[in-house]
Amino acid sequence: KVKASLKQETKGVFWVDSTILLYWIAANPSRWKPFVANRRYSISRIGHNGSMYLVKTIISRGMSPSELFRSELWWDGPKWLRHSNEWASSITAPDLRQACNVLVRMAQAETFAEEIKNVKKGQVKGSSKLEALAPILVADILCVGGRLQNAPVSKTRKHPIILDPNHPLTTLIMQSHHHQFKHPAPQLLISIVRERFWPLRARNLARRLVHNCVKCFRSKPTCMEQLMGDLPPERRSNVLWLVRGKPALIECDNAKNFRGAARVLKELYDLFKTQQAQEAITTQ
Repeated sequence: KVKASLKQETKGVFWVDSTILLYWIAANPSRWKPFVANRRYSISRIGHNGSMYLVKTIISRGMSPSELFRSELWWDGPKWLRHSNEWASSITAPDLRQACNVLVRMAQAETFAEEIKNVKKGQVKGSSKLEALAPILVADILCVGGRLQNAPVSKTRKHPIILDPNHPLTTLIMQSHHHQFKHPAPQLLISIVRERFWPLRARNLARRLVHNCVKCFRSKPTCMEQLMGDLPPERRSNVLWLVRGKPALIECDNAKNFRGAARVLKELYDLFKTQQAQEAITTQ
């Protein structure tokens, strides 16, 4: 399925540790029973242009400790494996980005088919859930429009890719960023993802992902509750006295209130002492 989706010729590399399996593959399928023959035929269709190697398990085949210590095959692997350019091509960052774009196009074709058609026509229906995002097409990918053309940020941040919250690809992208950036909290995870993607209902998706993360659940700290001190004698009385006049005792657990009140009263006192205030009071 992967090869059919890529629509290009690829070289297959198969890793096996069984001599019997190699014999099955090398022989004609007609020699084997239907179960083995059918799978032999499937393998030949996939990897007939590829190469097959036998990776031997040295320990299981018997070797003394001194021989194992000097075994170049055990410690360094086969020589052909050290020259990867001879059997497989390395995957570059552009390759990964291109593969991600292919997956995004496939996901958007499943979830935003109508919106893509409308954007190509130059309009988005008012009933669409993407209307507020002013969607545009960038390389056949549905992205957020907006007014950030002159902003000093990257193109992916100006026009992040729109993702449906219910599609499996969106969940995989969120999980990948969550693990890659060492399990950030929901708000930080959203900020990281939006550097390139714009998942709808991202807050709910991020909270659910972090909540279901086993590592985050285990490392979540428990909040300690501070024990309150004993109440003063004045607060242990059940009688409420309402007395008019100057209070005999004022208690407060926040000294900032007293300093703030003292500052306001001083400013008011200094205002009344000014000549302008005295004249205003005298004339009125």
